[in-house]
Amino acid sequence: MRLQELSLEDTLDALESVAKAIAQGIGRKWAEEQLEKRVHERTRELALLLEVSQNITSTLELNPLLDTILIQLKTVVDYRAAVLYALQDDQLTILNYQGEQSLEQIKSLLSVFEQDMTPMLKGHQHDPFIIDDIYQQARLSERLAEEMDTSHLTDSPHLHSWMGVPLMAKDRAIGLLILAQSQPRYYTRRHADLARTLANQAAVALENARLYEQAQQLATLQERQRLARELHDSVAQALYSIALSARTARTLLDRDPGKLAEPLDHLSSLAHAAQAEMRALIFALRPESLAIEGLVMVLKKQAEAIQARYGLPVVMELGAEPSLPIMVKEVLYRIAQEALHNSVKHARATTVEVRLRVLATGIMLEVIDNGVGFDPEQSFPGHLGLQSMRERATPLGGTLEITSSPGRGTHIRAVIPQQ
Repeated sequence: MRLQELSLEDTLDALESVAKAIAQGIGRKWAEEQLEKRVHERTRELALLLEVSQNITSTLELNPLLDTILIQLKTVVDYRAAVLYALQDDQLTILNYQGEQSLEQIKSLLSVFEQDMTPMLKGHQHDPFIIDDIYQQARLSERLAEEMDTSHLTDSPHLHSWMGVPLMAKDRAIGLLILAQSQPRYYTRRHADLARTLANQAAVALENARLYEQAQQLATLQERQRLARELHDSVAQALYSIALSARTARTLLDRDPGKLAEPLDHLSSLAHAAQAEMRALIFALRPESLAIEGLVMVLKKQAEAIQARYGLPVVMELGAEPSLPIMVKEVLYRIAQEALHNSVKHARATTVEVRLRVLATGIMLEVIDNGVGFDPEQSFPGHLGLQSMRERATPLGGTLEITSSPGRGTHIRAVIPQQ
């Protein structure tokens, strides 16, 4: 049937049906376009958050981490000022600040929030908060007028819109992130969700950095204690023996000069041992000498100190100085140092061998003694040192193999692959 043969009413109905079909088609297309756009935006956000998270968790050093957090934050949620707080002893302490104004210029602004934020963080109110315009909220604007003189802000825009995001670690607030913008009503719940995601990552990174710093401090303290014990057990004892031998020699000088040779020889031997000990301890304090003297030389000095102090023969098969990164050389030296320490303190060995061999795929260090041996699966006083040797080798992709049994000595083999 042709259109001209239809009645007016039928024609209008047909046109309305066509219009609805067109509208439905357009609406569906628009909805599909909006959905695709939203999916694209969300994908971009997730990719950006992943990149930011990787950047934040890439360092354990606290100061670089603090800068990284605020720099990366700006790529996700823009700001004119951002402050990172730590909550310590129920007090908010500023860790870092980024902004167009100096920190001193906006400290009064921040104080308006700080007196409310500490109780909130200590309680259970850990959700982000948004203030559309600090100057339009009566309570805050009155407090602002009391706290600060805004005349110094005339040359730069006021910070109207604010957002705060607690830093949560294991359901506990450890800090606070504050962002500000000059445009009123700038921040939305979407901004808050993005900032909270990043703040959670930052909180974990800050806790890891804090634990890393504590571990470093503990390691430094333990190393100082070890050096103190070494000084007491070696150099201090050697100096005491030197003093006794010198006193004996002085007595013989008056009573029987013909017998001076023996105490003087002993005195010379003690001085030589003390000198060897001091060289080893100085290296422990200044490991940069490893880069200057080389791994082979410092291993020889360590063996010399062991022989002079304990009378324990150390057979060395070291070869030429290997071409290795300094970090590999230091790891190998520390492993050899700990292994020799165990041979002296625990193994009651009468001889020790130290071998260093360059392999096609890396470098191998072996320390072999003929001591009492032990069961590697059982607990004994040297296990902590064995664990530390493994922990030194593992980050470089290395392996540590321990072969021992009661009465059959100990063989320690460390292999570090090419770096």
